[in-house]
Amino acid sequence: MKQRMILTPKILLRVESGRVQLFNHHFYRLCKGKAFRQMVTYENGVQQFNDFGKEVEILKIYDQIKLVFDPEGKIVAVRPAEKESLLAKDDSIWSNFHALKPEPMSNALKCYYEHEALEYYRWIKRERRYCSQKYGKKKNKGATC
Repeated sequence: MKQRMILTPKILLRVESGRVQLFNHHFYRLCKGKAFRQMVTYENGVQQFNDFGKEVEILKIYDQIKLVFDPEGKIVAVRPAEKESLLAKDDSIWSNFHALKPEPMSNALKCYYEHEALEYYRWIKRERRYCSQKYGKKKNKGATC
């Protein structure tokens, strides 16, 4: 049986958009670390979701989440029972799911880190050269190989 990815609250806090359903059949819209309660209505036979009430922190409802939907409405995670872990249906979905991306590094910061790495490399090279000149290669006096 293949290992499934467990969705922690930390992962759900990074989700930009999506929807969750709780065990009590309430729906919440996920938006950048917050959850907004939604009411389901039907207009001309089409299901509509309307925001209802105040925003709630995801951590408060995390233990009650039964299903996680992506923005298109597909189920991407399931909690089999109330006391179990929230499991992703497919790991590949979470690699490109609408999650906040880390901010890209500025060019100046990249240059700084490259310069630091190059200086460290040069220092290691100088130390190795010094140690090999000062101590030379050690010879095993008792070896018979």
